[in-house]
Amino acid sequence: MEIIDILISLLVILLSFIICCISGLSVYTIIEAIINYRGSDEENKVEKEKIEKYSEMLLEAIEEIEEENNSKILFIVDDVDDWKKYKDEIPSNLTRRMITLYSSSTETFFNWYSKVCEEEGQTLDVIIYTDGGCTRMCDIVCKILNESKCEVNTYIPYHAFSSGTLVAFSSDNIYMNNYSFLSPVDAQSSLNNSDEYYSSDAYLKLLENVKNLRMYSNSYLSTIDNSKLHDETLDYLREIFIKKGLTEDECNSIIEVFGSGKYSHSSVFSYKQVINCGLDVTLGIPDDINNLFSTYLKIAKNIKKIKGDNNNDSVENNASEEDD
Repeated sequence: MEIIDILISLLVILLSFIICCISGLSVYTIIEAIINYRGSDEENKVEKEKIEKYSEMLLEAIEEIEEENNSKILFIVDDVDDWKKYKDEIPSNLTRRMITLYSSSTETFFNWYSKVCEEEGQTLDVIIYTDGGCTRMCDIVCKILNESKCEVNTYIPYHAFSSGTLVAFSSDNIYMNNYSFLSPVDAQSSLNNSDEYYSSDAYLKLLENVKNLRMYSNSYLSTIDNSKLHDETLDYLREIFIKKGLTEDECNSIIEVFGSGKYSHSSVFSYKQVINCGLDVTLGIPDDINNLFSTYLKIAKNIKKIKGDNNNDSVENNASEEDD
């Protein structure tokens, strides 16, 4: 690796010299650029070492828990694509246990589930930390977990929004902390492929109230499609809650909060609000799962540092940096 670093440095010097000759930059500028490059390279080296260290710790802990509990662990998170860029530092056996709720993760999810779904008495432990995802991928994950022969536990250390909430509802047992949050699950779609997204309930109201919408054929068809999506979401919610043994009135109460469009899609619901709706949720996440999530956050934080994407408001900053 040192030889590679030397060669890269020589290449930077050569390129800097060429730029200097072309643009008349000062030697000082070149030296400063080299120093900055080397400093950045050394800093990334430190962060990559931490990523490798914590990844090994996380995988070892996962495998230990799986063996002790006859379980299989899956992470549903938003930064899987970033993790896959560090193939030298992060074992493939770890990234195979991680998906997003987007179509890019479909194959990973099928490969993971196909290896775990038939073992008798096995438990599936799903750690969810996501802002949501696409409808199709969410439907795939939800329906497979809901119909699984295994007992499915979902853990919400911080938040599982939108599609993440729907996945949690599809499990047998939900675990939350006092500071964990869920959100409405009404599907969101754009009108005419714009960058702005609205709930399926909003599209339904548009269809009911705008009489001349038929003039705009694309908008009309999109609204019709989204109104069906809204109905499908409500039907699915009713299906999974009835399977959990809830009464019709209890189903309606939960659906009104999470699926009817009564609340904004950006609304969040705490543990107390969730159980007040009538959902059976366990307060407190087991220590071994919390420890897994804590280690995950350390890896995510160091990846963000390399990307230069340090956000002081991000929860990853809560991950400690102790090296024990």
